[in-house]
Amino acid sequence: MNRKTLQQGTVKDIRAATGSVTKIASLELGPLDIAEATAVRLEVTFDSTAGMQSNSWKFWAFPDRKPGLPRTKILNLTGNTALDARFGSSPTIPLGEAALVFATTPTEELLHHIGQGGKVIFLESDAERVAPLLQAVNHHSAPPPPMHSSFLRQPGAVTYWASWIRCNAQLIEDHPMLARFPHEGFSDFQLSRLFGDSVPSVSYTSKDSVARRKVRPVIWNLNLASWAEDPTPWGVALTWNGLLSEARMGKGHMVLCNLWALDGMSRGLPEAGHLLDCLVDYTLSDKFSPGDLPDLTAEEARLLFKIGIHKPE
Repeated sequence: MNRKTLQQGTVKDIRAATGSVTKIASLELGPLDIAEATAVRLEVTFDSTAGMQSNSWKFWAFPDRKPGLPRTKILNLTGNTALDARFGSSPTIPLGEAALVFATTPTEELLHHIGQGGKVIFLESDAERVAPLLQAVNHHSAPPPPMHSSFLRQPGAVTYWASWIRCNAQLIEDHPMLARFPHEGFSDFQLSRLFGDSVPSVSYTSKDSVARRKVRPVIWNLNLASWAEDPTPWGVALTWNGLLSEARMGKGHMVLCNLWALDGMSRGLPEAGHLLDCLVDYTLSDKFSPGDLPDLTAEEARLLFKIGIHKPE
C-alpha cells in the first residue's frame, strides 16, 4: 500500500514536570490536498533518552465531490433538493428520459421502468433515525424502536454496535460499487454516523427468501438476534442483513441503500455525500456485471418492496 505524508512536524526541547498535564504542542489538520477519499493516520511519537512511545489514530478524509462524475439526466423522486444541488438532478425529468432515478418509494411504474432497462437507486429517509451522532449499545432488555423502511416491505434492523455481549460482524465486499470508497473490508468509523441509532436492512437470513436468492449484498452484517426459524437454546440465532445491495430486474438494475446516506448528506456529513457519489458513478457506468445474479421478477419485487401498501403523502 502506497503511503504519502500529508503534514508533519517536530517539537524539540520538551520540558514538562512529572505527574502534571502540560501542553506540549498543537496540530491543525486540513484542509488536506486529496483527490479522492482516503483513510488518514495521525501518528505521534515521543522519543527521549528514557525510551520511545508511539500512538496513532485513524480517520477518513473526503473531497467535496468525487471527481469525474458524469453529468446526465437524473430524475429525483425523493423530494430532497440536496440531491439536485449535488448531482444536477430534477423532479421534472420524464421517467423515460432519465438515465438514473433516485427514489425512496417503489411503485409499479418504477418496476416497469427498471424491467425495460432503467436504473434506480432506492434510498432510505428518516431524519430522526439518523440524528444521533453517538451510537449506543442496545441491550436485549431495551431494543431500539420498531424499524421502518422507506422501500422494504419487511426490513431487518441493524445497530452499529452489537447488542450487549452479542457478536456483530460487518463486512464490505470487494466490489466496484465501493472501489473508491475507503474501507478495509468492514464497516469502520467512516460509516458509523450513517447508522444513526439503527438502520433498516435487507434480510438474507431465510434460506427461501427472495433476497437470499435474487439480491446481492455489498455491505452486510452478521448478528446474533432473536430468530424463530433456527433459534439456539437461548432464543437467538445468527442473522444476515444487507445494508447496501443490488439486484437485476429484466434489462435494468437497482441499488438498495439502507444506510442513512440521503439524510446524512442533507446534514452535511461528507461520508454520506461521497457514498452517494460512488453509487451514482457505479450505476451510470458499465461496471455492473450481473454474472450469476438471477433476474428479479415483478412479483418477487412486490414481495420485497412496499408495492401496493405504501400511500404517498
